[in-house]
Amino acid sequence: MEFLLSPLGIFGLIAVNGWILVASRSLRLTLWSLSFPLFISTLGKYRYIKASYVVPLNYAEEFSRPMFIVLLTVLVITSLLNRSIRSQLTPERSACLFFAFQIHFSLLMILNGVENGLLSTPVYAMSFVAMMFVLKATREASGKRFLLESLVLGGVLFTGGCMYQLLLAPHNAVWAGRFIGITNNSVHTAQFLALFITPTVYLTSTTIQNVFLRNALWLCIAVQFALLAYTGSRTGILMTLLPLVVMYRQRSRHLMTAGVAFSVALLLTVVLFPEAEGARTRLTSTEDTRSAVYQILWQQFLDSPVFGDVDTFYYQGVKRLRVRENSYLMVAATMGFVGIAIFGAFLVTVCKAMQKLYSYPNPTGRPQFRDFVLASLVSILAGAFFEGFLFAIVGPCYLLLYLYASMAEDLAREPLPRDSRIPARPLLSQAVLSA
Repeated sequence: MEFLLSPLGIFGLIAVNGWILVASRSLRLTLWSLSFPLFISTLGKYRYIKASYVVPLNYAEEFSRPMFIVLLTVLVITSLLNRSIRSQLTPERSACLFFAFQIHFSLLMILNGVENGLLSTPVYAMSFVAMMFVLKATREASGKRFLLESLVLGGVLFTGGCMYQLLLAPHNAVWAGRFIGITNNSVHTAQFLALFITPTVYLTSTTIQNVFLRNALWLCIAVQFALLAYTGSRTGILMTLLPLVVMYRQRSRHLMTAGVAFSVALLLTVVLFPEAEGARTRLTSTEDTRSAVYQILWQQFLDSPVFGDVDTFYYQGVKRLRVRENSYLMVAATMGFVGIAIFGAFLVTVCKAMQKLYSYPNPTGRPQFRDFVLASLVSILAGAFFEGFLFAIVGPCYLLLYLYASMAEDLAREPLPRDSRIPARPLLSQAVLSA
């Protein structure tokens, strides 16, 4: 109620009603509705470093969680009202398994009295429904193009918000010599940049014909690379470069261009941001910052292997979940064999679909939409080895995992053309290692 009576809430109600009326008549605007919850979910992810946001980001950050739910609801309503979406709403197996995993995790948080445990159930349920409607919309002829535009728009909003904060309040956008942007955490900022760079590079290099728009997006990608280097996050760099290797595995020239672009971005970061000592130190450091955490998670699993043990701590009198830097070990430590069974079934389903997408012949070597989906899944699943972002209550990572996993299953149903002239591709793991 406080949010609805605030200036942002009143303006938001007017804007939401207007958007629903307009977007429900256009498939493009319906899918563009996804970009807004993606952007809102990036605000203030790390709440232990309290940075002062500039107007209007301060209002958006304060009410980011209720706004996230409202914007997902808007996405569902516009999809329901849009008559151009004719396909049936049939959730994929991977989406159902991941939803079961999230609900089980939500129940564990509620039983252990974790903050926002009760909130997590409706948020996860709304996220599941919203992403299934997006999947339904992408089955239309032009839906995939509009989805890419939505993801790029979300990245532009995130990049613009980070630059806005950096230019107007640089002391609040940098922490310990590393760029934290609007997330209050350099690693989270790097992860989100990685998630947005992949669709932007794919759309710009394959679809955009307008010269001005294409150059503008290449400039945005250059800024994203520079900010990524400024975060000093090795995980973020891995999540950015690995999908580019997968997506352009048959175009070595594009891979060399990406490598040069990142090197230039790193150089510009050193020149333009001399205070980024923390980022430079982190990128060149060989210090092992994960092994001790992995040992803690493994011991936590051994202590309670069947049902797991929810590790909590108190911060400012509130009981919170302790999220550590490995989503897979977090599953074992927090949820035990029960969680491993559910999440393992999800991974098996997704990996089968990914192998099918990789096996699809592509004699032209030009990245296809299925290559983009495959690359995006590789990025998220690889990043989960080093961060616990799959346990977020509000965040773009699991939203996109829902979407990409479902799309991978959907695309994998397309029959493989039988052409003896096209040699079989090696395993996906072999291609990544050889690259």
